[in-house]
Amino acid sequence: MTNQKIDRRIIKTKKAIHNAFTELLSQKDMNDITIKEIAQKADINRKTFYNYYNNIYELLNEIENDTIHNFEQAIEEFDFDNFMDSPSLFLEKLTLIINNDINFYSHFLTMEHNSNLMTKMSNSIKAKLKEALKDKTDMNEQQLNIMINYAVSGMIGIYQEWFQNHQKESLEDISKQTSVLVLLGIKGFITDKH
Repeated sequence: MTNQKIDRRIIKTKKAIHNAFTELLSQKDMNDITIKEIAQKADINRKTFYNYYNNIYELLNEIENDTIHNFEQAIEEFDFDNFMDSPSLFLEKLTLIINNDINFYSHFLTMEHNSNLMTKMSNSIKAKLKEALKDKTDMNEQQLNIMINYAVSGMIGIYQEWFQNHQKESLEDISKQTSVLVLLGIKGFITDKH
């Protein structure tokens, strides 16, 4: 019972540190953030921070790895074999993942130094798509890579843009529009609007 209390306290403290850090990242450059600021925002002392992390980069790395792990677990259930027939199902799954922790994603996706996380997420989706599609198309590998890069980079870019500009449209509406773009391209999107 005591170990369970300690584990919960550790989880709660680390979550407070993560939340404080991502909030600060949405306000300022990472190089301008101090451990003192993180500790104050997380309502802990600096010693507690150092019980878990040696520095801010170690904290950032853990946040990125946790996010990718959770993201990969969530998309593991998705049947990528049907992606080209219905990308909207994948985008609904992506929307659900984001909605489950919207505050975290809104902070993380709007900060300037998120390229490592975005690269990891993008590569994860690309690998799953490529595996699912390679035997279902007569495209050569270069063509498949171009198509997958276009679709995945576009999807992630749209989500980032939505967060950065605080769009009035719902995340679900953005996902539907993105689905049309992925499936039919720009011409299909313009035709769909008329």
